[in-house]
Amino acid sequence: MSNYQKKQLSSKLSEKFCDFITQHSPSQFSRHLRSLLLDYMIQKQKTGFPVDFNIHLWELSDLFVLLDCATDEWENSPEDGRSAA
Repeated sequence: MSNYQKKQLSSKLSEKFCDFITQHSPSQFSRHLRSLLLDYMIQKQKTGFPVDFNIHLWELSDLFVLLDCATDEWENSPEDGRSAA
């Protein structure tokens, strides 16, 4: 986790995250996002990256960890995509 203080998610935000994960396959979303990032990086090689690009890579890395975790749970859950809790 970064330097940000950990905060409790509101029920509205938790609901939005759940809605997003159940409406979009985490593995497919992650795959597309990684492809977009790589395409962007290939194009930026020609013109140069922003100074703070490295910071954004760490944030994106954390997002990919979250998506990988969601994918693992998604693939090991019942057919409807929700956890078996």
